[in-house]
Amino acid sequence: GVRLVTVDPGEMDTVMHADALPDADRASLATPEDAAEVILERIHAIEAVPNGARIDLAPEVAAARAARLARGARTAGSLR
Repeated sequence: GVRLVTVDPGEMDTVMHADALPDADRASLATPEDAAEVILERIHAIEAVPNGARIDLAPEVAAARAARLARGARTAGSLR
């Protein structure tokens, strides 16, 4: 059958966001790659999501961004 689920990844560092909010701190925003990582995780567990649901992924995308930054900091620190 066909399932419908809408996803709100929250604010992301995109050209559209920069055009709409040019004074926003882009460094504080998640990337589309961060959102894609979380969306893929949800797709793999789609059976747990009710048909027609709207999923607010902003908290999970923010956590994915923080994890990516932490990995980057560890990598950068190991190069010294």
